[in-house]
Amino acid sequence: MQKENEDNATPPVPPPVPPVVVPPVSDPAPTPDPVSSDSESADLAAEVAKWKAFSRKHEDSAKANADKAKKFDEFEEASKTELQKAADRATAAESKVAEIEARAIRAEVAAAKGIPADLLSGSTKEELESSADALIAFKGTPAKPDFGGGDRGPDISGKKQMTESEMKALFASKDYAAVETARIEGRLATVLGG
Repeated sequence: MQKENEDNATPPVPPPVPPVVVPPVSDPAPTPDPVSSDSESADLAAEVAKWKAFSRKHEDSAKANADKAKKFDEFEEASKTELQKAADRATAAESKVAEIEARAIRAEVAAAKGIPADLLSGSTKEELESSADALIAFKGTPAKPDFGGGDRGPDISGKKQMTESEMKALFASKDYAAVETARIEGRLATVLGG
C-alpha cells in the first residue's frame, strides 16, 4: 500500500527564485571617429548618387514605355474602331438582305395568290400563304389582274384572214361584192396591213 501512496504523491514544489534585477545601462553616445565618418559619408554619398542614377535611368525608361504604351493604346483603339465599323456595316448588310428576301417572298406569294402584297401579314412563306388564303376566303376568288392594256377594239383573231392570192383571184373574177363582204367582216386586215 505504501507503493500506491508513492504513485499518488504530488511532486515536490521547487523553492521560489529571487527576481533578477538588471542595473540600468547608460547608453553613452558613440563618439564619431573623424577618419571613419568621412569615409562613411563618402560611401553614403556615392551610394546615394548610384541609386539616383538608377532612378533617373528607370524614369527615362518608364517615360519611353509610357509613350509607347499610349501609342499602342491609340492604335488599338483605332483598330477596334475600324473593326467595330466593319461589324456595323456587316450587320447593316445582313439586315438589308433579310429585308429584301422578306419582300421577295411577300411579292412571290402575293403574285401567286392574286392578293396585294400590302395586305399580307407574316414573315415566313407559310405564314404569308396562310394570310393570303384567309383573305381569299374572306373576299372570294380574286379577279384576274389588269395589266393596263386598255381597250383594244373588237377581237379579230377568230376570223379567217384572206391571203393576197385569194384577193387577186376575187379581183380577177371581178367579184367585187365578195371583196366588200370580206372587208366588212374584217378579213382583209392582213392584206391591207391593218
